[in-house]
Amino acid sequence: MTDATLTSIVNTRSYRELVSLFPPRIIETERAYEESLRVVERLMEVGRPSKDQSAYLSLLADLVEAYEKRELALGAPTLPELLAHLFEARGLPKSQIAKESGVSATLLSDVQAGRRTLSLEAIRKLARYFGVEPSLFIEALPSEDAAA
Repeated sequence: MTDATLTSIVNTRSYRELVSLFPPRIIETERAYEESLRVVERLMEVGRPSKDQSAYLSLLADLVEAYEKRELALGAPTLPELLAHLFEARGLPKSQIAKESGVSATLLSDVQAGRRTLSLEAIRKLARYFGVEPSLFIEALPSEDAAA
């Protein structure tokens, strides 16, 4: 797919025209996945999308997600993986994150090492600090902890 085609897609506000430029299909190949992902990413950058653009984007995102689940086996991250990602995204030392979030650095280290898990209170504090839903942490808990 050319950059000109991507630009045309982003500038098209009609669902019918969007479908004619890049017809949505079940994604079966890596190439189709990459092209669909490029379109999704570009449409997500549109500041004020039309209703048709939003509907088209939603459909393409669903197709991309279905491919990822089927082919890439993307599952929920483990708690240590989730914390590592959030720490990296924040770009601060663990000690500073601990101080600012109100969760001890020792607990964070133990969770990252897989020696301990998070209490509901620690989950609340971290969710508030990182600006994410507490369910993100709950889904990453080991299965015996998630059931509690």
